[in-house]
Amino acid sequence: MQYERKKGLNISALSLGTVQLGMSYGIANHRGQPEESESFRILEAALQGGVSCFDTAHAYGNSEQVLGKFFAGKQKPLLVTKMRLDVSPDASRKQVERTMYRIVEQSLTNLGLKQIQVMMLHNSDVLADHAEVIADTFRQLIHEQWINKAGVSMGANVREQQNRHIWKAAEEDVYEAVQIPINILDRRLERNGQLKRLKESGKIVFARSVFLQGLLFLEPDSLPAHLQAIKPMLEWLRHLAEE
Repeated sequence: MQYERKKGLNISALSLGTVQLGMSYGIANHRGQPEESESFRILEAALQGGVSCFDTAHAYGNSEQVLGKFFAGKQKPLLVTKMRLDVSPDASRKQVERTMYRIVEQSLTNLGLKQIQVMMLHNSDVLADHAEVIADTFRQLIHEQWINKAGVSMGANVREQQNRHIWKAAEEDVYEAVQIPINILDRRLERNGQLKRLKESGKIVFARSVFLQGLLFLEPDSLPAHLQAIKPMLEWLRHLAEE
């Protein structure tokens, strides 16, 4: 396993996303949420394989609790979690702040941590209405040592005016980490230069949706009707892999 030391964190080249440990999730998932014992075996296998970074979120069912229970009494790896900030566009500054503190406090309890190393904003669209107060509250959370670093999980579409504002907000210094969707079939952020901009800014860049929820591993002939459009791409990918 390769590792990169970035902003004081030791990050393995591969992270383990744990949404499926907390809920039934994924296009290729036909078994639902695994039992706790199976989840523990998956986490142990990842550790043995050299994974030092585990991704979860407050909105991933009981994923945080599964991680907290597994790592209780053990040396903690890098646990990256995310807050989904469900506030209305006209929510007050105090309401946004209180909601953020409540979510962080719950995640600390779930994960069994005294400080969250990386806490990301899960739904970046909320930045369109509350960018200033969210950034200020993240700064307070860092100053008060509730979290070590703040980040934001981004979408890929940067063409719409609103999304340009969101990306601009996410480039603020308070967000030291950014999570982006990128995979062999979706390289928009590479082609439009946004990935290069993020790397040049010195931010920690986490890639998500690398396997499209397992879609890339499905047999082309077994695709459901609503996914038939991707069949030629999967066949091309299989052919490329065989070559």
